[in-house]
Amino acid sequence: MRAWSNIGYYDGKEAKIIMDGGHGFNGINMSPDKKIVYVNEVLAGGEMHIWQRESDNSLSLIESMKFDSLCDNVFVDEAGDIWQGCHPIGHMFQSHAQNLSLPSPSQVINVKFLDKSRKRYEISEVLSNDGSLVSGSSVAAYYKGTMLIGTVLDKMAYCKIVAF
Repeated sequence: MRAWSNIGYYDGKEAKIIMDGGHGFNGINMSPDKKIVYVNEVLAGGEMHIWQRESDNSLSLIESMKFDSLCDNVFVDEAGDIWQGCHPIGHMFQSHAQNLSLPSPSQVINVKFLDKSRKRYEISEVLSNDGSLVSGSSVAAYYKGTMLIGTVLDKMAYCKIVAF
């Protein structure tokens, strides 16, 4: 597959490409301390890359993790853990995008980091749905035991997490 996406940085005066040659960079976010950058590369088969942000704003790869799902946007909670809305069956999301009456399964994945290195972590599936509750999930925002799941084209879902 031909690489066709980049990540740019604008410091208020100058813009520059800091990551080149990606396969669908999509969701991007930073840790609460602004030292770590998380990037989803959806067309690379559902990978998330974790980068150290250097003092010159260049990025150094810490870790890449592969999900068996196409994760869209990256939400970072107050603890610095990751929540993602994902498309577990990509072709069903494509069909849903063309015809909203066709449901698209949704998935929410949480990455809990076990130490500051970001190389030790636990991955949990928080929600798996056939598209009847929420179709085509694209983001999951967590706050104090509640989660808001957004979609690309459909309604949102508000969930209270009672066990996790």
